[in-house]
Amino acid sequence: MNGKHTETGTARSKNKRRFRLSLHRFVAIFVLGLLVSRIQTAPFFIYDEDGSTIDQPHNNRQVFGSIKPATWRQWLVDHDNSTHTHVSILKLEPTSLHTDWGCGISMQLLFETRSTFDPIPSSTKAFFKASHADMFHYDAESHLREIKAYYLDQILETHVVLPCIGYRLDRGQQLQNEEQWSTISKNLECVTTGDTTTTTTTAASVEGSIMLWMNGIEGVSKERIVESSKQQSMWEQSEAESAINYALFHYLGACMKSDHNHFSQKRNKVYVAIDNDRCMTPRAIFSNREIVPELHFNRIKLWENLVYERICQIPHHRFPVIRVIRDANGLVSSRLKKALQTDALSRELLESQPEAFDEIDERIHKLAEYILKNCPEGGDIAA
Repeated sequence: MNGKHTETGTARSKNKRRFRLSLHRFVAIFVLGLLVSRIQTAPFFIYDEDGSTIDQPHNNRQVFGSIKPATWRQWLVDHDNSTHTHVSILKLEPTSLHTDWGCGISMQLLFETRSTFDPIPSSTKAFFKASHADMFHYDAESHLREIKAYYLDQILETHVVLPCIGYRLDRGQQLQNEEQWSTISKNLECVTTGDTTTTTTTAASVEGSIMLWMNGIEGVSKERIVESSKQQSMWEQSEAESAINYALFHYLGACMKSDHNHFSQKRNKVYVAIDNDRCMTPRAIFSNREIVPELHFNRIKLWENLVYERICQIPHHRFPVIRVIRDANGLVSSRLKKALQTDALSRELLESQPEAFDEIDERIHKLAEYILKNCPEGGDIAA
């Protein structure tokens, strides 16, 4: 009898130990799962350094299209005011402006966050730019145009531009390195001396654009984008649609970008618009054939020609921008100006080259009329 009780007690003790061990394993796995989930979702994008992703998206809407200006703005506000966030400069350099009529800087910023519950910090990269130039020069770059391009992209629903808003970089809070601040001040002398001014820089802060960065991006040639837009195989349809969508944004946004400023996601050939400081260029500047070189003029003409060549050969229902074009009624510029009113640099954005706003409506109206007359039902890429 006592032997049986002893054996039963031993069995119960073993079962309890097994239960405790199983419970400990479950808790450990559960906590590890939460930690991994927290680390992966803390940054805006889950791309790692070589560009791979957990789930391969097929268009930019899936990756960053849902991030609105207010979302990116609020994230920056939260992390600017957080004692758990450290901001560092990964790369600081002058922008490629002609020093006789402009100045500027660009830098990569790294936001590293660590809370009490996160033993490993999560990080988010951003790209800051302050470009000041004679805006009547055909080769001028401007962070104001960079910001306008993003807001326009949101309204057109093309979703090719990475999130980008106006931002004031604070010397005391975010950048305390005196050597780096000295480099910034030196390369923004044209603003403080009054030679050319679009926004202001002070001893305490500098204004510019800040773009949320995404890893896994590579440069591509404009020729590849043009070729992609003409693919007719059903296996290449998504790349062709991405190329046409990209062309639509660059035409409607009057983007006069250099040949080296075209990009795509590495793994899935989805095109992304970065370095948009020559978008929203007024017609009086890019069409002045007396001063604008053929090369620069063709940078805009290329996208216009491509759009009108392909617009009747694509399935319109697959392009949200086509719906926006049809329903615009001359209101895109009004919507854009209203959206810009919420930006930190709203006054500068609205006062800088206001004629460019109305010209967007003119291009949209022209394209809408062409579609209505020639192909109201659209076409089929694979036809």
